[in-house]
Amino acid sequence: SSAPVLLSSSFVLHWLSEPAQCLQHWFEQLGQGGWLIVAVPVAGSFQQWHQASARAGVACTAMPLPNQDDLLTCVSPSAVQHCSVLRFTQRADHAIHLLKPMSAIGAGSTPSQGLTAASWRRLFRAWPQDLGSRRPGLTWRILILLLRR
Repeated sequence: SSAPVLLSSSFVLHWLSEPAQCLQHWFEQLGQGGWLIVAVPVAGSFQQWHQASARAGVACTAMPLPNQDDLLTCVSPSAVQHCSVLRFTQRADHAIHLLKPMSAIGAGSTPSQGLTAASWRRLFRAWPQDLGSRRPGLTWRILILLLRR
C-alpha cells in the first residue's frame, strides 16, 4: 500500500498518552512531500481555571495538555511549514457554563481526582471575572501546525 499524502488531526492529539511521539509517528507515516495538519489545544490554556483552583485551594481537574515546544522537537524544523498559536476566550454568565460543554465531549475524563460539590462551589466563587464584561471567561491556546515531509 502507498503512504498517505495527507493526515489531519483536529483536537485529537491531546487525548493520547504520548502526544509528541504520536505526532512524530504520524509524520513518519507520510509519503515524501506529504502533509500533516494538526490543531491541538496546548499548555497555557484555561488560565482562569488554574487561577480559580489556586485561589480556592482545590485541585485543578483540567486535563493536562501537551507542551508546544515538546511537540515541535519531535520533527525537523525544516518540516514546519506553518506554526501558530491561536488564543481565544469563551465567555458565559457563570463559569459552570464554560465547563459543562467540555464534559459532553469527554473532557470529564481526566487523570485528576474528581471534586466534591463543595469544592466545585469554591472553585466557581474563585473564578476570575473579566473586568470589561464582568463575565467569567475560559481562554484556549490552540496550536495550528502544518508539516511537510
